[in-house]
Amino acid sequence: MVNAPSKDGTYTILQIPSLNADQPPTAEAIKSTLEKGSDEAKIDMMKRVLVAMLNGDFTANVLMHVIRFVMPSKDKKLKKLCHLFWEICPKTNPDGKLKAEMILVCNALRNELQHPNEYVRGSCLRFLCKLRETELLEPLVPSCRANLEHRHPYVRRTAILAIYTIYKHFPNLLPDAPDLISSVIITETDQACRRNALIMLQNCAPERALSWLDQNLTTVANFDESLQQVVVELLRRECRSGKKDKPRYVRTLFVLLERGTSSVRYEAASSLSALSSSLSTIKAVANCYIQLALKEPDNNVKMIVLDRLVECHRREEKSLEGLHMDLLKVLHSSDVEVRRKCLDLVLTQTNSQNAQDVVKFLQEQLRMTLSSASSFDKATEYRQMLIRGIHKLAIAHSQSLAGHVVPAMVDFMRKDSQVNQSAAVEVVAFVREVMAQFADLRPDVINRLLSILPSMKSGRVLRGGLWILGEYSETKDQLHQTINRILASIGDLPIRPESKNSESQENSAPINTTSTASQPPQTKVLPDGSYKTEINLTSSSTKSSSKRPVLSIRNAIFSGDYFSAAVLATTITKLHLRLRTMHEEADPDFNHITAQLMLVLTSILRVGQDPFLSTNAMDEDAVNHFWNCFYILSDSSRADQLADVYLADCQKSFTRALKARGGRSSTANASDKSRGDAKAGSQADDPIRFRFIKAAATRLDEDSSAVIDYDALDVTTAMGGSKGDSSFDEGQSKLNRIVQLTGFSDLVYAEAVIHVHQYDILFDVLIVNQTSELLQNVVLELATLGDLKLVERPTPSSIEPYKFHIVKANVKVSSTETGVVFGNIVYDGSEKDCVILDDIHVDIMDYIRPASCDENTFRSMWTEFEWENKVNVNTTLTDSRHYLDLLLKATNMRCLTPERALEGNCDVLAANLYARSIFGEDALANICIERQSSGVVSGHIRIRSKTQGIALSLGDKITLFQRNLISEQSNARVPQLFEQLMRHS
Repeated sequence: MVNAPSKDGTYTILQIPSLNADQPPTAEAIKSTLEKGSDEAKIDMMKRVLVAMLNGDFTANVLMHVIRFVMPSKDKKLKKLCHLFWEICPKTNPDGKLKAEMILVCNALRNELQHPNEYVRGSCLRFLCKLRETELLEPLVPSCRANLEHRHPYVRRTAILAIYTIYKHFPNLLPDAPDLISSVIITETDQACRRNALIMLQNCAPERALSWLDQNLTTVANFDESLQQVVVELLRRECRSGKKDKPRYVRTLFVLLERGTSSVRYEAASSLSALSSSLSTIKAVANCYIQLALKEPDNNVKMIVLDRLVECHRREEKSLEGLHMDLLKVLHSSDVEVRRKCLDLVLTQTNSQNAQDVVKFLQEQLRMTLSSASSFDKATEYRQMLIRGIHKLAIAHSQSLAGHVVPAMVDFMRKDSQVNQSAAVEVVAFVREVMAQFADLRPDVINRLLSILPSMKSGRVLRGGLWILGEYSETKDQLHQTINRILASIGDLPIRPESKNSESQENSAPINTTSTASQPPQTKVLPDGSYKTEINLTSSSTKSSSKRPVLSIRNAIFSGDYFSAAVLATTITKLHLRLRTMHEEADPDFNHITAQLMLVLTSILRVGQDPFLSTNAMDEDAVNHFWNCFYILSDSSRADQLADVYLADCQKSFTRALKARGGRSSTANASDKSRGDAKAGSQADDPIRFRFIKAAATRLDEDSSAVIDYDALDVTTAMGGSKGDSSFDEGQSKLNRIVQLTGFSDLVYAEAVIHVHQYDILFDVLIVNQTSELLQNVVLELATLGDLKLVERPTPSSIEPYKFHIVKANVKVSSTETGVVFGNIVYDGSEKDCVILDDIHVDIMDYIRPASCDENTFRSMWTEFEWENKVNVNTTLTDSRHYLDLLLKATNMRCLTPERALEGNCDVLAANLYARSIFGEDALANICIERQSSGVVSGHIRIRSKTQGIALSLGDKITLFQRNLISEQSNARVPQLFEQLMRHS
């Protein structure tokens, strides 16, 4: 499908892939086929002619052959192709007058408007909608009026559209068109015809459209879907104009909100949310959106509706009260993105009254993800989302809710073989935060952790469980139970490989062996002629040994997980220091426990440093950590010195980390709420905002309009701005996006204004004829490189001397990758000439938006993504923090590292960066820089993504940013050097 837009209409042609467009047919071949060929041959030739004309190769002397041999044909395909031919062929002479041959065309079109076949009439009427020649349209107006009374509704509705377009562009040809259509809409019974008539009256005679609507307002609910949509648009427009009948129109919108189809209900809800800010209206709109999200199977529709629900919640926080359970049903969708957006929305509107119900529903969904029947895609990701949601609700609301949730969540830590590791780690983080905030729940959680400690298989889960046990085991009984449980999970001391232990146990265990004959005796002849008898015996042995328990800590040690072993050493040290305050120093029981714990440390050290007992050697940091713990257990003076560090400072640091995390989240929520409040409230003395001076007015104060104008926001977004961006200036935006394509001395000057709107890039190319000659067949030929696709080919045009012409071209973008658009301008003057255009580089920053994620998600994506691009830092800056700020501004990325970690004056800086494209592609970056002895910042930036394009494009963007930064600094130093030189001279 090839679409070629022009200023006044859109032309469409079907391009057959088998046609060879590179070799257009000759004039002789065209004439011969059209004159003597069959209908099938004429159809094929007409398609080739149309493709050649779109490519700029028009043969003028075939015009009469088309009129003589194609137009009289009765084949409907040929008639349609003939209409397409008249759309794109030049109908005027160079002086602007209509060609003489067009008189024959006009006569043929009048005959088609009176044809007995309704398809021929309708096709001709649709063709008239695209004609812009007054001399051709004027003789056809009476036939168009006559078709309004045709028996077939298809002819009548196309006749209405034809009259609408003729009146819109040439009112003098049909001055009584509004009166004519007003009488038609009253007597018309076909819904499609009434829709087209209402569209014309709405745009050409709004008062007549309202008059008809007032007479039929009570029967709007019985209208067809397409007619109801036009009615909604008309009501929305009139309600904004402040008419006195606004309450009646709003009631009609409420009727359509309840009884209309899905599309009509969505339009009615959008209109009501834009027209009213009352709580009852917003709640009715929110309820309609939720029902649409549950009813519609398309995931794209669900995402759009959920976005509208987020806007409703920002405008009125109470709009979703009582609807949380209906909203939770959207989680049954199969798309993960829909579930994520729905869950985020539910969490924002959950309060203490409905938190219990929400948590129960999330727990049921969590149990469903563990069943064998829930083998959908990305089940582990959905499970992780549910755990985070339960975590947030349990911490935010009440201790009783947390106490109800924790037992079930702790059980997930023992199921880490079935649950993915990230979800199990989320459970550990949840339990750790519960232990820090709710002291009354600690005994029960400690007992549950002790019961599942031997079954923890994941190293990260084991480390989290050991840290919790070492930090929050406080009573004497808890300390003894924890130590005994840890020793039981380690096994026999000293620690030896499993094979030797098992062999010694098998040798020491008594074995009972019995023999039984499984087959009768057999007699065989030996080589020397003698006989022998064979008896087959089956021996069975029973070993008096019980099944060995699972030893999670022992397995971690022999697998080389010395990080978990180091956490075990810290846990043992904390337990010993806390138990030391409850026993006397000469207590034999305490000394026995101390000796056992010291034996554990020395045994792990022996395993880690013996190459015959371990697969890999223990690292030096772990060895030093073990020796420090050993010295604390063996030396009471050192234990007194470091007791506060292990028992108090660690817990204080964790508490500060939780407060910092809560502060960041509350600050983000407060900023979102403030932005929402700024849009939701207005005062009597606030200035009135006008759209055309809005860019200048918003510099004085933030936009605080009570009603969100979605049309204005869409227009701002389409012009290159962002929703909610008060600093957007239309004129300044266009000036910043102008790209010069040719030189000023070229005969044809061209420049383009680039408009980027999500997946589309629109080029407004200005072509100026700088010669004193008429340039004919001026064609803008474009080609793309990368994941860009040219949607249509611009049509040829003629430009008068010293005049200009604007050509529009549309490019589709399919991925986040730097693309290139190149081409030339071909024209016919005194001789055929060509002007090469400068390349247009599509900036990747137009598609990348700053995003945020938690640390575990960032690490999992960093491990999963396979494409990496390493960029060396090359700059003359001396401040690492200043370099990071400039990098974030240049790449549209967000720093995930907390601000507290970046404070202070340090020579080394490391941070994680994250961004997301509009196509859903994730971009990760890690920056590691340091200040050298010379004072210059150096290091490297590692970029990772799932696709190669975004990694390479971001790397090129960073390299270009550094090059421009060096150039700016060099230019800034030139005046200083010149001043120093002048002083020296």
